[in-house]
Formats: sequence, structure tokens, C-alpha cells
Amino acid sequence: MKTTLIVLVMGLVLSAVQVFAGSGNLLVDGNIGVGTSTAPAARIDVKGEIKLGSTGLACTTASSGALRYNATSNAIEFCNGASWSGLSAGGSNSSTNAPVDTTPPIITPSVLTGHYATAQTVSLTINEPGTIYYTTNGSTPTISSLIYSAPIVIPASATLMYFGKDTAGNASAVMSQIYDISTIISVVHSVAGTYSQTFATNATVTVGYINGAGGGAATTNDWGQDGGKTYINRNGEVLANAYGGSGAQHSRPGSNGAAVNLIGGINVTGGGGWGGSGTDYPDAGAGGAVRGGSFTVTAGQTITIVVASGGDDGDGDASGQDGSVSLSWH
Repeated sequence: MKTTLIVLVMGLVLSAVQVFAGSGNLLVDGNIGVGTSTAPAARIDVKGEIKLGSTGLACTTASSGALRYNATSNAIEFCNGASWSGLSAGGSNSSTNAPVDTTPPIITPSVLTGHYATAQTVSLTINEPGTIYYTTNGSTPTISSLIYSAPIVIPASATLMYFGKDTAGNASAVMSQIYDISTIISVVHSVAGTYSQTFATNATVTVGYINGAGGGAATTNDWGQDGGKTYINRNGEVLANAYGGSGAQHSRPGSNGAAVNLIGGINVTGGGGWGGSGTDYPDAGAGGAVRGGSFTVTAGQTITIVVASGGDDGDGDASGQDGSVSLSWH
């Protein structure tokens, strides 16, 4: 049975309402406004939020265009006349069983932790739509921290900390890069002698090379003298010895100083350092050589660098090359 009602509010006829007995259905002939202060502009005009649920209605041609909320997939779904499909944040349809994004974004810096002689400009990139938050004072960033929008200039030593958050709300772990911005100091000693170097701060010293002295060439009067060893001493601990080459004899050339003794993990090569020279008699041996490696020092620590003299010949005018050392640190 169908009953038609006339709904009056303040003496005005709003619409004709038909109630279908026993069906729970209500038919309104006209527009309905909820919370509006003016006449509704559409069949349903709501000022405020609409809460949707689901009654298990099958998606058929008759229910095409219906909306519902799927509490299992946490998605608003649309009936296209054949099946229910989820609506993405942009409004496009997706599968009812579309996977939920739970993967945090990946943030990649253009400059990694390290020692640098000049200011660095760091770019941060995110692998999906989202926002990057960061700090440069070593504090842990939050969503209230600075938002990345342009490359970050690091003019002095600093710790950059950052994380990303994608549009699905997934946040990455907080990452950090530590930048030591300081001048690179280099020393090269290629003249025989003893040198001292005191360090004001903790440092890692990189070894360019340590060359033992070359032996002297043989002459008509005498054999060439052996070259001396070049080494580095850290508070009484010898870090590396590059032995000198042996002097030449009248009947044979000198040998290279290939034996290198070291402490502290410095890489070693054999002969190939400096060598003495001779014209009438065999050449002298080359000094041993250390190539690469590093060692650490603490603030206030002093190292001693001993650069050996090249071996002389009997006449004193054809000696081997002096040893040499090259070091650098921040």
C-alpha cells in the first residue's frame, strides 16, 4: 500500500512524501536539504559530513551509481552496475581488493657522510609523492621540522637528519649524514731531516707515500753507500719503515729496498722509490716505498717524520735520492 503525505513546515508545503507500507522505503518528490540555510540545490544537499555504511546490497543494474563504505578494506566503493570498486583519493576507480600502501618512502641524499674541504650543497630526493622533513642541528626531525623544498647548503660541519612521509601516511626511518667541513692540510718532506707535527684535534692521517732513500752509485774509488730508511714515529710507535736501497759495487748494481716494516695497516709496495744513478758503473738500488693507507692521531699528539739521506758514492758527487714523505689530514 502506498500513502502520500504532504509535509508542512511553518505553513509551507515542502514536498509530497510517499511511504511504502511494509517496505521501509520512503519516496520524496523534490530536493532534500540537510543543514542548509537556503533551498537545496540538488536532490540531496548536505552541509556537513555524510557517514556511509553497507547493508550488503548487491551491485546490479538497479543499484548502479550507489556508494557504500567497505569496513574491511577501509574504502569508499562505487557500484558500476556489475561490481563494487574502490575509489582512490583522486576519485578514480580501483579494485575492491586493491592493496593498501604500507611501504615507507626512500630518501636519497646527493652527498654522503664524509670529510670535505668546502661547503656542500645537499639534495634530498623521495621515490614517491610525499614530504621530506629535516634538521641540520643534530636534533631528531618531526613533522613540525623544516620541510625540504630546495637543496640544503651545509657551510660548516653539521649533522643532517631527515625522514620522509608519503601521501598514504607511511613514514621512513630517520636517517643522518655527518659532514666534516674542514680544510685539508698536506705536508710533503723531500729533504733529509727530522720533522715534528703536533695535531690540535683528533684526525685521520692519510699516507700519500713514504719513500726510502736511494743507494749511491759505485765509482772508480769506492762502492756506493746504502740509502737510509724513512719512517714515521707516533709517540714512540714506529708506524712504517721504508728501507733505503743498497749502494752499487764495482761488479754489480745495488738492490732495491723492498723490505718495508709497518704497524697500523698501511699498504706496502716493494722497490720503486728513489734510486741513485751512475754512468761508468752499475746503478744503485731504489728505496722501498709505502703507498696509501692511514693512521689516527689524537688532539695534542705529535708524530716524528724522519726522512733519510740518499747513499753517497766514493767521490761524493753521485749520491742517491733522499727519502720523502707525503701526508694529509683534515
